[in-house]
Amino acid sequence: MKIYDIRLLKTTTGKKHIKFFYKTLLKGKVRETTKIFAQNVKLLENKKIDDTKIKEYISEKKFIKIMKMAKISDNKMGGYSMKLYKNNEIWFYKIENTSDVDINFKDCDILLDRNFFINDRYIKYVIIKNNTGV
Repeated sequence: MKIYDIRLLKTTTGKKHIKFFYKTLLKGKVRETTKIFAQNVKLLENKKIDDTKIKEYISEKKFIKIMKMAKISDNKMGGYSMKLYKNNEIWFYKIENTSDVDINFKDCDILLDRNFFINDRYIKYVIIKNNTGV
């Protein structure tokens, strides 16, 4: 089982970057590992990172590659776009809009739901457990 997080990190020059984090949980230490993971990610979010060091953290493109996800959908209409990727474990949605993104994923096993406002766009990332096994 894996846990996920997505955070908006700031560099020393004021640039903002959305970065992805994940950790595979060890059996027997799930609660402890989850707590430590959350604390470490929170610490990163609160400090400014050097422009060259920020490249060491996982970008969206790298995350999709590392997780071996296939693109299922890429829809664009006006200022709205939605991308869907999936693998055997998760479904990964990225929704962008010029106005606030308010989409409800009810009746889903949501592992992570994050909203960001960056470069005059609202971005919503949702990671859902793949219960289909496909």
